[in-house]
Amino acid sequence: MENLLYEPITPDANTDASTAVETKKRNKRFQQGITSCKTYRRRLIDNWQTNIDYRRGKPFTSDSDEDRIAVNMDWSLTKQKQSALFSQVPVIRVNHPPETVSPEVAPWLHSFEQRINDTLRTAGIESTMDECLPDCINASGIGIAIISHETLKEDVEVPAVDLSGLPPELHQIVLSSGTLPDGTPIPMETVPRIIDHRYRLNRVSPADFLWPVSFTGSNFDNAPWIGRSGTMSWSLAKSTFGLDDKDKTKYISDGDRNSYDKLTQDVDKTNREAEENVVFDEIFYKEHEFSATPTKYDVIHHLIFVAGEPEPVIDEPWAGQQIAPNGDIIGALSFPIRTFSLTYISDEAIPPSDSAVGRPQVDEINEGRSNMNQQRKHSRPFRWFDVNRIDHNIQTSLMRGTWQHMIPVQGQGSNVIGEVGRNSMPQENFAFD
Repeated sequence: MENLLYEPITPDANTDASTAVETKKRNKRFQQGITSCKTYRRRLIDNWQTNIDYRRGKPFTSDSDEDRIAVNMDWSLTKQKQSALFSQVPVIRVNHPPETVSPEVAPWLHSFEQRINDTLRTAGIESTMDECLPDCINASGIGIAIISHETLKEDVEVPAVDLSGLPPELHQIVLSSGTLPDGTPIPMETVPRIIDHRYRLNRVSPADFLWPVSFTGSNFDNAPWIGRSGTMSWSLAKSTFGLDDKDKTKYISDGDRNSYDKLTQDVDKTNREAEENVVFDEIFYKEHEFSATPTKYDVIHHLIFVAGEPEPVIDEPWAGQQIAPNGDIIGALSFPIRTFSLTYISDEAIPPSDSAVGRPQVDEINEGRSNMNQQRKHSRPFRWFDVNRIDHNIQTSLMRGTWQHMIPVQGQGSNVIGEVGRNSMPQENFAFD
């Protein structure tokens, strides 16, 4: 029965040592790239927070807005452009003649199209687009989403040897008896089995986006790597990353994240976040960019670094791809993190948003409206009166501003009460605003 067992391969010690050295160099290179991106990203987040404040209608840093007026143009313009860009989920149609017109494909093609469209909606494409478009239009000039296939697994015992080579009759006897034909018990091993799965499409905050700072293109599929920062509850991180309870205190933290790494400036909200969180950085990269012996341009590798652990807790080929026996790639050929923007500035991968570009105009309108408000407040009509011709008691009421009735005067009253000349704002200011 030895022919049923996989023959072990004796590794070459020199090859393993060389691979380990290259892996350490790769990991260090990625950690340096992540650190550089986070430093550069914090400079952008400050402006992104300001863009959101303008859209929220609170553009002033001071708490007192008594003499200032905010004209909230960003809210209406963002809503208008968002509805123009995405109002309903487009329907996918598969059309690739001559393959799609063959008699073998026609019976199941419509069902396949329907399944794709239904999966898009159940995965959350509608809410994701509603969340990503304001990021692109108002906050950061770029929208980011991640597509994932999530599974729930359980451990089951299966034979540790390959029984598929046995004749069907002998195969059933071996399984029912639990012993091999030579009488020895079937060796068993524990493997995970998928019990449930789902597709998910979620927004990635621009404050969590990771990319090579040196990349200057608009299509991030051409970047050598792309990634995101994130947090995960301890119970989920333990099962996903294979963490141990005894090292819980090492992993539970907020990493180096602070208010400069988040788009919200609500301190109370930040302090109320769950304490038992695991901070991680997830990276997807093209293997041919970092391998000395590449085999395919589109092969993608998956890394996850957890705060508190110097080496990646996940280092494996991306599960969204498989290599067929003939060498072809089955699955997605692009990064699972998708990005989009509405414009491109030369040599800038992250363009300014519409709100950032239009901010000087909004500031000028805010200032003009504030000047109008101050003009109306400080140029109120004032009257004067002749103290020699008006009774003393009536003078007191006039000065308090409570007298609006018949005023007794001595002699002709045309020159007894008059209006003080006001400093009016030039008419062109009103016309300009």
